[in-house]
Amino acid sequence: MSWIHDKYLKDTDSGYYGNWYSREIGVPMNLTKILFILRDEIEPEFITDSITMMDAYIRGDEQLGSPLIGDVNLDARQHTGANLTDITFNRIIQGAITGDVKRVDKAVKDMMTVFNTIDPNDLQHGVTDGFYEDGSFIQHSTVAYTGSYGKVLLGRIAQLVTVLNNTQWQDDTLMNTVEEWVYRGFGPVMYEGYMMEIVKGRAVSRTGTGYADGAGVVEALVQLSLGMNDASKSKMQSYVKYLITIPEFKVNTNSFVSVSNIFAYEHIKQDGSIIGMNPIDANSHFAFNLMDKSVHLRDDYAFSLARSSTRVSKYEYMSGENLRSWFQGDGAYYLYQSGVDQTDVYGIDFFATVDHYKLPRTTTVNA
Repeated sequence: MSWIHDKYLKDTDSGYYGNWYSREIGVPMNLTKILFILRDEIEPEFITDSITMMDAYIRGDEQLGSPLIGDVNLDARQHTGANLTDITFNRIIQGAITGDVKRVDKAVKDMMTVFNTIDPNDLQHGVTDGFYEDGSFIQHSTVAYTGSYGKVLLGRIAQLVTVLNNTQWQDDTLMNTVEEWVYRGFGPVMYEGYMMEIVKGRAVSRTGTGYADGAGVVEALVQLSLGMNDASKSKMQSYVKYLITIPEFKVNTNSFVSVSNIFAYEHIKQDGSIIGMNPIDANSHFAFNLMDKSVHLRDDYAFSLARSSTRVSKYEYMSGENLRSWFQGDGAYYLYQSGVDQTDVYGIDFFATVDHYKLPRTTTVNA
């Protein structure tokens, strides 16, 4: 750890190289975990120096020397939505390691802003990232992202609930908001455990999407259910039971980030008193107008439509991902039939082979 610290991280006066995510989220996330696990074996001075170093990389768009460097800046475009939960969660754990109550308190307050429903007519800090009243989720200002960044945010909130349990920061009222996210935001776009293409942004081009996304949501639901009151817990675990009994949805718990979540998952799976039930009406329609997406559900199929506007991007290309995404938001639709392994129809194999000028329903001129 000292070698990594000295060779790659210690020089905080230099600018970023590579992706900012690595410096503000990725490296701190893993380093913080190590510091927490080995906190009784590592010199306190090294822990303090490491946290100070990680603080120095929390910059947003600020230039070196700015007084805003070193903590979350709610006006920074990087410190929103799922990214904000990642950064603040790291800082909460760092505060727990060092016993820094003020650090934890500030990080919790910053993270709590993600629970605010985004009102397009009354934006706070100019932020459009987050959950909307109709269940929409936006990240990167204009991209429909329930199935990627939204999934990350949900998982981080599940961890937050566990970490803050029985502390002065525990707030049980937040569960009402989380349940709204699950049943209005995630449920309709996760058909028989498969995360729909219309809410993945550039992640549609990744190999580990679809059912793998669904497994990530399931882990979050399992962990969240453990902190709920009896009625909410019963409903949530019934939803989990419904999902994991779908033949095509084979949850691989090797992808779970917590061993305790694996045990809780297996308990739900084996508990005969928990009856699987889908809380999402099988014959319903969801107009996610605030991210320009639509989902139509029937007993034996689901239909989704990707639209765009001056508020919502047609597609996202970034970091070399989703290169041929030009018409994904121009009315492209997807039909998901019940009882079908959706990876045989969509997912990475679909986007690797489809004619990107002729996505279903789009009207394009192929020069």
